[in-house]
Amino acid sequence: MGNEQYWPSHLLPANSTRWEICLADACAFSPVVHQSISALTRLKFIDRPISILPYLLDEYGLQVLIPYIPNLYDLLDKAVPWQRSRGTIAAVQTGLSWLGYAAEYRPTAPSRNWWNAYSLIFIQIPAPTDLERIEGIVSLSECLRSDFRRGAGTYDVPAFEGDETKIDNAILDSDSGIALRQTVWSFGRCHEYEHMLTEAEGVALGNWIEPNNTGIKWVDAHFFWSTAEYPWADYNESQRAQIMTQWFDRRQAWLCFRAGDIIIGYRACRACAAALNGAYNAFQSAFEPALQSSCVYIEAMTGFGDVQSSISTPADNIALIFSAKLAPSVPAGRLWLAPGELLEGVEIAKKPIEAVLRRSVREQIKIILKV
Repeated sequence: MGNEQYWPSHLLPANSTRWEICLADACAFSPVVHQSISALTRLKFIDRPISILPYLLDEYGLQVLIPYIPNLYDLLDKAVPWQRSRGTIAAVQTGLSWLGYAAEYRPTAPSRNWWNAYSLIFIQIPAPTDLERIEGIVSLSECLRSDFRRGAGTYDVPAFEGDETKIDNAILDSDSGIALRQTVWSFGRCHEYEHMLTEAEGVALGNWIEPNNTGIKWVDAHFFWSTAEYPWADYNESQRAQIMTQWFDRRQAWLCFRAGDIIIGYRACRACAAALNGAYNAFQSAFEPALQSSCVYIEAMTGFGDVQSSISTPADNIALIFSAKLAPSVPAGRLWLAPGELLEGVEIAKKPIEAVLRRSVREQIKIILKV
């Protein structure tokens, strides 16, 4: 503006406003006024001393963004374009980028009752402390008629639409996730481990056969002979593995989460003797239930809300527990048990883990147990 040329009012267009005429005359005949206007422009757009920043934020209506961009200079630089695009998907994406996230916009089908709701599918799992910030900044960016209903990523199970059928009121009629405040969040992580059963663990379980080449003893034949594909006398190492893996098949197992020596909780597992080429995926391989096998596939997945902490609970080790009993006050069928609700049992396959247990994240643990 300091390089602009001003003319006396008689040289201005006929449709000039009264203010423009006064300003032109003042600038044309008073260099001091001209310099003052240039200085004010530089003060607002270039120099921007910190003392006037609150007034500039008030002018642009950006005070509501201070919790998300605490640096006021960055706020002025980034949020003015955002202000001009508010009410659009672009504004939502811009706001998320300030927090370091990106997400895919997914609208709800027009046939649904809540047709104006939408979901954001995140590429990465947001930190637990960022969920409230995401809700806040999205609510400031979205269209007034739109509702941010759900955030998901890495674990996204949409609702099964079964209108006018029995399934309409079943659990399948809802999207995966849990509502922490207003928005439903649904995330998941997967951890994979391999474990070779040791002699000490096998003896403690009562499932150990010494390696030998002389044949199998009757006392070690704890399986139905109708399932055996070999004569009793034709014992070898692979048959020993099959017999031992059959002991684990469909036996109740629990996965214990700990922080150091402190038990966080137990999650029920499913275990089956497994062979390659099936529906269970682990270590870039596929497994299927099979009695004639040399390994056991064990899987557990925490549920939404298992951990009651409002933010997170760090876990640094896990272990499998077999032959345990439920405490008298615990009903059968519970998938998540609190400390003290599981008694006795034999612990094997202790492994370190880096996991922060959260109400909105399902932790999936896959273990390939070999004998």
